[in-house]
Amino acid sequence: MTALYQLYSSRASDANFSALSHVFMPIFDFVCTHCHHQFEALVRGTDVTTCTSCGSTALEKLLSLPNVKSESTHNLAMRAAKRRDKALGTERMIEQRKYEESHDD
Repeated sequence: MTALYQLYSSRASDANFSALSHVFMPIFDFVCTHCHHQFEALVRGTDVTTCTSCGSTALEKLLSLPNVKSESTHNLAMRAAKRRDKALGTERMIEQRKYEESHDD
């Protein structure tokens, strides 16, 4: 997918590029070599990216991990969410019990 994007981004005047530009989101991770701030930026065509913290153009592009959505990653995310929700529910129950014990009417 990256090679395909590079092919089309190198031919920005090509009609096929405009057809695919809505499919690929050219979001890159950067670190500023001046202030060491890490951030993401949307970069299109010949846009010059600047640091969101200090405004410097001395940036280093970082290697980004692909965002993969599959049944297994969905299941992992759902299990993590259920664990988080269970922990929050337990915490709320304990806080409610403490409140009720301290406010006997």
